[in-house]
Amino acid sequence: MYLISTKQLFLLILLIPLLNSFQVPQNSQNGGPITDDFCGKFPEASKTKEVDEPIIVKGEVDMHYQRLIATKKLRDDCSIDGSVKGKHIIDIEDGGTLKNVILADPAKGVWCEGSCKLINVYWEKVCYHAAGFSGDDSSPKIHEVTNSTALHAPDKFFTQSSKGKTIIRNFCGHEFGKVYCSCGSGCQPQYQRSVEIHDSRFKGPGLTLISLNHNYKDSMSMSNVYVDPNPKIKYICQEYTGTTQTTGDMTPTASFTANEAGKGQSCNYSTKEYSLASETNTKENQKEGTQKENQKNDKND
Repeated sequence: MYLISTKQLFLLILLIPLLNSFQVPQNSQNGGPITDDFCGKFPEASKTKEVDEPIIVKGEVDMHYQRLIATKKLRDDCSIDGSVKGKHIIDIEDGGTLKNVILADPAKGVWCEGSCKLINVYWEKVCYHAAGFSGDDSSPKIHEVTNSTALHAPDKFFTQSSKGKTIIRNFCGHEFGKVYCSCGSGCQPQYQRSVEIHDSRFKGPGLTLISLNHNYKDSMSMSNVYVDPNPKIKYICQEYTGTTQTTGDMTPTASFTANEAGKGQSCNYSTKEYSLASETNTKENQKEGTQKENQKNDKND
């Protein structure tokens, strides 16, 4: 049996704190959770895990704040072109609930095959879409996003192709093309859809919060929505003429800026439903985001 001396034991005790300081960072290259200058601090990751195949969610699944990173098997790279033909990092079956997860690289995003709930889901960045909401039949679906945060989307946060409703509550979004988009082209069949956004905060640069199809009688509602005007979010709501045909570019039929009420067929709301009072105007050296409005964001697909 090998016995360590008193001197060796003393040196080992001194080294333990130093060794602990060399642990691999969990949430960022500098260690610890990331902190966004608008949405604040993310939760601490319980562990970081690379994902090679879509994670299937049935029923309610608590991920206990695992931090997931997509590998090359799910997408070429974290960009629109690199992810659009890739796979979703998480696939939620109809009626499923996903809770408590951090997505560092979500590949094509989260996919709901029907009604679903996303609770405490944090996207460090979005490669394409944060989440897509679908449904294989004509029965109405309900998609709920609660107590969640998404950052840096080159395209959209949430898209809906199903019939039914999306409810976004207690959400923070920073840098995006669109927050919510009702599928405008290529969805067969098309359905009437609605979106609700409550108690949520958004900071640009961004194109629009809500994108709807007026000819399918889409609708929307908001309450206690905070919009930071710097950098600019160009529109609160836009209307399109939706189609089942796949088309490259779609032109809005109506657009309502952040300084006016929505008086369209689908974009119908008052300025009392959101606030433009900036929380950051009093801070010094505010840096405008570098993300430029991508022309692809004006598509309603």
